[in-house]
Amino acid sequence: MKIGIVCLALLLWGDIARADAQGDEWAAKMDAIVNQVCANIEQECVVIYSAYGEDAKGMPVNNLHEIAVEGQVIVVQPHDAFWGEGAGYQSEPLQNPTWLDLAKSANQMIHTTGDYHHVYLEDFEVVGTKDGVSYIQLLMGS
Repeated sequence: MKIGIVCLALLLWGDIARADAQGDEWAAKMDAIVNQVCANIEQECVVIYSAYGEDAKGMPVNNLHEIAVEGQVIVVQPHDAFWGEGAGYQSEPLQNPTWLDLAKSANQMIHTTGDYHHVYLEDFEVVGTKDGVSYIQLLMGS
C-alpha cells in the first residue's frame, strides 16, 4: 500500500513540475508580448494586451505584427463619465493597422477617456463605415 501511495505522489509531483514548467513558458511568452507592446508606447503604458491567440499547447502566440483590420480605420470610443473623467476618443486614420497599432491606440484611448478600469484589449468591432473608412470600437475588458 505504501508503495502505491509513493508512486502516486511521484506521479502527481511530475504533473506539478510539468505544470510549473508550462506556467513558466506561458509567463515568458506573455512577458515578451507585454514588453513589446510597452516598448512601442511613449506615454505611460496602461493597456494590457489580451487579443493574442494560442498554439496547440495553449501557449500565447505573439500576433502583434499581424494586420488586425484591412483598409483605413478610425478607432472611436465615447466617453462614459461613470468610468472616469475624460473625453471621447477618436484616433487618427490608420491604414491596415496591426494588433500592435490597436494596442497603441487602446493605450491612448484609456488616457483620453479616463477609463482606467477597462484596460484589457481583447478584440474590436466595426461600428460603422463611411467613405471607405471603417470605424471600430476596441473591446476592452477589466
